[in-house]
Amino acid sequence: QFGIEYIIEAHKTKSITLTTIWTYPSPMKNNAGKVFEKAQYHIDKYTNQYTYSNYTIEEQNEMLPGKWNIKILYKDKILLDKDFYLVE
Repeated sequence: QFGIEYIIEAHKTKSITLTTIWTYPSPMKNNAGKVFEKAQYHIDKYTNQYTYSNYTIEEQNEMLPGKWNIKILYKDKILLDKDFYLVE
């Protein structure tokens, strides 16, 4: 498991919807044979509060060495862009 802790500073504390995109170092094939280059989802977070996003490797096919990337966006604006490196 790896990830990042962050806070989105704002004038008012409120719930906002963020887009999280995890990009894999190479295409990932799931147990059904479907290939993915990234995982993307929307999640509600509160401003002015610590929060996190993490990726948990649960299956052998997820063990992809190389550069992983996470991007956190709000209304198509990139708020966070971080690389992680998984080594064998």
